[in-house]
Amino acid sequence: MSIVLPATMKALVLKTGPDDRKHPSKRLQLVEKPMPVLAKGEVLVKMEAASANPSDLQSIGGRYSVNAVPGQTLGIEGVGRVVASKAGPLGMFLKGRRVAVARPEGEGVWSEYAAVGASYCIPVGDGLPMESAAAFVVNPFTSYALIAMAHKKRAKAIIQTAGAGQVGRGVIALARAARIET
Repeated sequence: MSIVLPATMKALVLKTGPDDRKHPSKRLQLVEKPMPVLAKGEVLVKMEAASANPSDLQSIGGRYSVNAVPGQTLGIEGVGRVVASKAGPLGMFLKGRRVAVARPEGEGVWSEYAAVGASYCIPVGDGLPMESAAAFVVNPFTSYALIAMAHKKRAKAIIQTAGAGQVGRGVIALARAARIET
């Protein structure tokens, strides 16, 4: 059975560039856009939810490694279900599955549908709450990278100032497992 996809979708885009001093929320616009066209290696994800991270705000403000440009759909990570694929065997495996996704550059995931590289999809079960699944990529991998850096430096202890946030809590848990004092 084939799914019928709409010709257009709603997406949250950046309407002005980083030189605009308005609050980031005043620089966003909900628009109707054409459905994404899949490139080789991509899957089409019907988005369920997407997180808003500090990295998203940095990108909107022109202060991130990959900055959003006016007209671009925003959003780096989220969760949804793969509805179409142009990604060979991996894409066929992912089709129909609920996945946590990351879209580190280009068109983002703050939309009804997103074209995402199949290698940026992590299958997650239907039992994982939407809020957790939508934030499954950026924060956990940031925590892991920070502990990997400490481990590489053979640190016996680390000091952090983000202890109450998701990254900070992840660092604390991973440091404990690595026997690094926080």
